[in-house]
Amino acid sequence: MERFYFANWKENKTLNESLAYIDELQKFLVGCDLSKQRVVIFPPSVFLPQLYERLSSSPGIQLGAQDVSAFLDGAHTGEISARQISSFAHFALVGHSERRREEGETPTVINRKILACYQNSLTPIVCVGGESELRSLDLPDGLSSFSLAFEPPGFIGGEVAQETARILDFYRVARKILANRPFSFVYGGSVSENNVEEIFKSPEISGVLIGHLSLDAKKMAEIILA
Repeated sequence: MERFYFANWKENKTLNESLAYIDELQKFLVGCDLSKQRVVIFPPSVFLPQLYERLSSSPGIQLGAQDVSAFLDGAHTGEISARQISSFAHFALVGHSERRREEGETPTVINRKILACYQNSLTPIVCVGGESELRSLDLPDGLSSFSLAFEPPGFIGGEVAQETARILDFYRVARKILANRPFSFVYGGSVSENNVEEIFKSPEISGVLIGHLSLDAKKMAEIILA
């Protein structure tokens, strides 16, 4: 089964630091078979074009956007549309817990962002922290490829991940609520090189969303190689 490693850099790194990280990560992964492991870096969107060029000869590592605009285009100062991002990335985070908390993103905005991804060939990584956020999703007809990232409150940015049994409890709830919708299930919350192997023992979990540890290329490689 294909495994996904999503590295969310958040508001960190300069351009030079980002390029150096990519070079360093590639060195750590030399000899690693990435045919069944997809590594996706989510840098600040301002650096997507330069990183896209740097990774053009490294198919094992892809790029994603940390966010997309809820608008397709127009007079929306400071926004970056899914259409613009799709030239450099394959994925986009939508509804991340920090966007919900700090920017007050509502279900309406989040659903519009999912639709924008769908209309521009970006695979959305839809982040939810619980059942109420899950039930608020209004997925567009025809959306055939997306990931659902479970970010349980209380386990984000810490040292200990949520127990696998509780993660799978939420997975079963998601399968019931989303009915016949196909999706890949991702866990995010204190993922490290020490617990990622245990997380992936459950075939229901096909990916991990990594936060602060992904800022260190060596740590990121250790998680991938664990």
